[in-house]
Amino acid sequence: MVVEMVVMGYVLRSVPTPNQMGTADITHVQRRLALDAGMTIGGMVLAYICFIYVFISEGRRYFTVHAEMELASEIHRVLVPKIETRIGDFEFCGRSLPSGQVGGDLIDLVENGEKWIAYIADVSGHGIAPGVMGMVKSAARMYLSSSEESDRFLERLNSVLHPIRKPEMFVTMAFLAWDGTRLAFSTAGHPPILQYCSDNRISKELSCSNPPLGLFSPMAFSTDVVTACKGALFLLCTDGLLEITNKANAEFGTEGMKSVLSSTDHEPLNSVVDRALPLQKHLDITMMTNRSC
Repeated sequence: MVVEMVVMGYVLRSVPTPNQMGTADITHVQRRLALDAGMTIGGMVLAYICFIYVFISEGRRYFTVHAEMELASEIHRVLVPKIETRIGDFEFCGRSLPSGQVGGDLIDLVENGEKWIAYIADVSGHGIAPGVMGMVKSAARMYLSSSEESDRFLERLNSVLHPIRKPEMFVTMAFLAWDGTRLAFSTAGHPPILQYCSDNRISKELSCSNPPLGLFSPMAFSTDVVTACKGALFLLCTDGLLEITNKANAEFGTEGMKSVLSSTDHEPLNSVVDRALPLQKHLDITMMTNRSC
C-alpha cells in the first residue's frame, strides 16, 4: 500500500500544472482535446448510423421471412384442409397438425363418380415441403381425373417426382382406393394402414414392400386388395403420431394406435380422431380415418 501511494504521488507530481505550461503547450492541449472530442462524437455518430442500418436491414429481412412463412402457411392450409365427408357407403375424416407454420404432410380425398381414392403423404425436407406437396397433389389429381386404375397410381407419381427432386428429397405415401367393386391399398415407405373390424375386434396392419417415391426410376409399385366388412375402420397416419413417447420414453407406436381403435367401437369418426390425436403439438401429426358403413 505504501509503495502504491509513493508511485501515485510520483505520477501526480510528474504531471505538469497549468502554471508550468507555456502558451504553446496550452494551445496544443486545447487542440488535442478538441480533436479527441470530435473523434469521440464522430465515432458515436458512426456507431449510431451502423446500428440504424443493421436494425433496418434485419427488420426488413425479418418481415420478408415472416411474410414468406405466412404465405407458405396459407398454401399449407389450402393444400391440407380438414376432411369430413361421406361418399356412398364410406365415411371420411382427416386432420393435419403441423409442428410449425408449415408441415411436410399431405392428406387428400379425390372422388370420381362412384370411385374414390384417399391418400396420405409425408415429404422429407420441410424447407421444400410446400412446393413438393403442391406437385404431389396436382399430379395425383390429374392422374385420378383420367379414370385410370389405382394400380399404377404410385408408379405415375414416382415418374413425375424423380426427375425434379433434390438428392435428399423423397415422399412416403399410403392410399386406399375404391373402384366400385374392390378396395385396393398400397404403401410406399410409409407406416402401415391399420384396419379394425368391430365384429371380431381384430386389428390388422396393411402394407406393401415398396420404396418411397422419388428415389428410383423407372420403378414398379405393388398394390393389394382388402375386404372391408360393414363397420370396418381404416386409419392412415404419419410417423409423427406413432413416434410420440410417454414419460417412460416408450413410443405410442402401432400397438398404442390399435388399442385406441379397439376402444372406439361405433363411435363417430370425429371422436375417433379426437382420441387418436394427442395433446402434444411439437410433432407433425397427420391422419385420415375411413369407415365402411
